Amino acid sequence: MKIGSAVCTLIFVGVLASGAAASPKVVRLVGPPTMRSFGQRLTEWYLKKDPELKFDLGTAQAANSFAAMAGGKAEIVESSRRVLHSESEALRSAQGKKYVEIQVATEIAGIAVNTANPVKELSLFQLRQVLSGSAKNWKQFGGNDAPIAIYGRDDSSGVRSFLEDEFMGDEGISPGAKTFATNSAMLAALSKDANGVGFGSVEMRPDAHVRFLGIKASASDTAIAPTGDAIRAKKYMLVRPLYFYFAGKPHEEMMRFAEWVLSPEGQLVVEAVGFFPLSSTEREAGREALAKE
Repeated sequence: MKIGSAVCTLIFVGVLASGAAASPKVVRLVGPPTMRSFGQRLTEWYLKKDPELKFDLGTAQAANSFAAMAGGKAEIVESSRRVLHSESEALRSAQGKKYVEIQVATEIAGIAVNTANPVKELSLFQLRQVLSGSAKNWKQFGGNDAPIAIYGRDDSSGVRSFLEDEFMGDEGISPGAKTFATNSAMLAALSKDANGVGFGSVEMRPDAHVRFLGIKASASDTAIAPTGDAIRAKKYMLVRPLYFYFAGKPHEEMMRFAEWVLSPEGQLVVEAVGFFPLSSTEREAGREALAKE
């Protein structure tokens, strides 16, 4: 009886083991709501290459995302900011690991006007005045004697929170701004309003009746428009990196996914989502970070 019982137990364990081996792998990816569509598009494309891998996408603000990873409840954290020292210490304390950080894209905000508007540039102080609604008339900035109408992306884009977090200081974007679900819809509306100003993602080939303003740190600085060359040279100001974080060196499945995101194919998806793709130097830096023990 004991031998028979042992054999049954071994068979049962073997069935469990084979069942576990056949189960799909699940990678839990968590990040802010503004990056959810980004993660969704990347994972959808990657599943065409590795359909056995499964992704579970969650949303949480940065602090909660890093806490989830420290607690062993996430394999990848998406973030529009760098991990804090206290969050790194929490992971080290909980798992004895260090975060591995790779940049996966660059978010770029553009400030656009109708081509009939003579204003060509704004300082950051002037930008805050315009987007907050505290400045009411274009003549304050050398433009026409006309009221300023604000257009922008809605909360489905991270551009609004990006501008408010990084550049607006204590000022928020005016609640009177007309918002749109897509960049193209915002620019289309702006193309019909000679007195409008719009905030959204930079497009290299916008509507013929729209152009992006140059931005400068102060009145005495040189304004830089968001051209491809200026962005690649890191001279344009309204930018922020977007990151993936891993708890220690990624395991095999996640490593392949991360390397694909850094590949030319993965970066085409980055561009399709509306972010600026990484340079070859930035991609190489990401691969080096992944390869470190």
